[in-house]
Amino acid sequence: YLAGGGDPARPPHVLEADRFSDRLPHQVPASLRLVSWNVEYGRHSQAVLDQLRADPELAGADVIILTEVPRDDPESDPPGINLAREAARLLRMDYVLAPSWYRALEVPGGGEHCTAILSKYPLGNVQHLRLTPAFDHYRTLRRIGGRHALAADLQIGTRRVRVSAVHLATRDFGPERALQADEILADANQAGRPPLQVVGGDFNTWNCSPFRWDCTDPLTAESCLRRFFDSGWADGTAGFRSFTQKGLGFFPQRLDWIFVRGLLVVPGRAVPTSAADHLPIFCDVSLP
Repeated sequence: YLAGGGDPARPPHVLEADRFSDRLPHQVPASLRLVSWNVEYGRHSQAVLDQLRADPELAGADVIILTEVPRDDPESDPPGINLAREAARLLRMDYVLAPSWYRALEVPGGGEHCTAILSKYPLGNVQHLRLTPAFDHYRTLRRIGGRHALAADLQIGTRRVRVSAVHLATRDFGPERALQADEILADANQAGRPPLQVVGGDFNTWNCSPFRWDCTDPLTAESCLRRFFDSGWADGTAGFRSFTQKGLGFFPQRLDWIFVRGLLVVPGRAVPTSAADHLPIFCDVSLP
């Protein structure tokens, strides 16, 4: 691909999907639990699976967004695990997965870091959107791919709900993430999209210091978040004003978010974990 002149930041879209859900599409509970979690490349994959299955805040989730989820990665534990597939099989959910990074030139044995959507309900109309690059990862790290958004329509009863799983840029001070948020919102606003929508994942809002100011206040929020606040999206964790990432030697940060539009939301929060460097977050929504 590269020898033929292919763009290392925009490789072909290669998706994976399968169906394990044990729920009938017409069975709609009074509320749906949404979870988003950056699982740190599956470095503690079994602990991630155990927490998703047993944690009272996460078990029984209806929709799970996973970022930094490994597939065939020699540096995950266990090496080579397809963590999204294993989680979907364990939790009896359907799933779709798209690679963010192909690591064949970066580490011996290759492997991929991916983003996935797991759902108790059927997934369709899947789209993988490569976002405008903010950093040349190929030149510096020999990493093929880039930041992206993975979206799918969920058939929930007689309604469709659009879920977008996102992973935004990290090596900038905010303008590039704002541009990527604009691209995600432009896709969400396309004609024919369902009015009921969810956007969640790792926004990499490392400028957010919840110990110094309220990152959820539209006046002080990072610009990529203001794009959602100003467009009428609801914060799925409104009222939660703490960190979702443990700091990696710096200060704890608020990086992970869930936004909803057209759905009735009961805001959630982050859940403690030792399975990854990010904390899972959740909220509950119901169909109007």
